[in-house]
Amino acid sequence: MSKEHPEILFEKRDTNTPAVTQSLAWMMAVMVVCSILMIPLTHYLWKITAQPTQIAASIIAPNVVLEVFPSQEIHKMNSQTSENQDHEKINTVMSNALEAGFAVRKS
Repeated sequence: MSKEHPEILFEKRDTNTPAVTQSLAWMMAVMVVCSILMIPLTHYLWKITAQPTQIAASIIAPNVVLEVFPSQEIHKMNSQTSENQDHEKINTVMSNALEAGFAVRKS
């Protein structure tokens, strides 16, 4: 480009430099205002968390379970309930629904 126009010493890009500069200035202003507003908020939160409250002291840490095996949990759950008990419960509910007058489809 400098070969075509000898009076141009450098190449200027196709960016709107004043608009970029203004947006940078506005972003910096917003950041400064936000950081100034964070100072009292930080001090307020720091005072709250400086001394433990009675609620925090009464919380007991739960027991930590390091490993859970879903297949073992399902097997344990299935061993606690038998199929006969389930069918008896279903039959009891169905007969109660029939006695109450609800329409129940028998399978």
